[in-house]
Amino acid sequence: MITSCYQAEKKERTQLKKNEPIIQEIIVESSEFEEKESPQFIENDSIIHLWESELKSLTKEYSNFVVKTELIENDHDNTQIDTIRTLTFDKSKIVVYSTTGFYAVWTADIKNSELPIWNYVKVGMKKHQLEKTLATRLKSDTIKFGNLEQTSLFEFYFSNEELKQVKFEGYID
Repeated sequence: MITSCYQAEKKERTQLKKNEPIIQEIIVESSEFEEKESPQFIENDSIIHLWESELKSLTKEYSNFVVKTELIENDHDNTQIDTIRTLTFDKSKIVVYSTTGFYAVWTADIKNSELPIWNYVKVGMKKHQLEKTLATRLKSDTIKFGNLEQTSLFEFYFSNEELKQVKFEGYID
């Protein structure tokens, strides 16, 4: 409420009825919420296969994971039991699916440089280093690497030209 010398005269006009709702309209231009740039998609089956294989090896070899195991009934064969392992290390998490004769990384969210994707490809690396490694110009801060069907997909998130996070989604039937 505004107080002035003419308060007595304006009091009647500025008072609101108790049951009258206050509605404030805020107009926001849609461009404020749009992404600055679209993610860049790079299709490369061989590099996806290599990185997926390296990620799988990492889950078996890295000893500092905290492991949580869950047993579930197989969707296709109720006599078979499947295992889902959630491996965590600091801010990173990898989920692995296994059953008789099958082992695969289901999802990963890597935020630690101690967990490399492949050789020097890891959180903390500079964008120009990944460009050099892949011999490809990276045009966005979000880079998606996948196969044609996108059943295996790596997402790289850069901020200030530095890799901050790598996500992986694999297909498990």
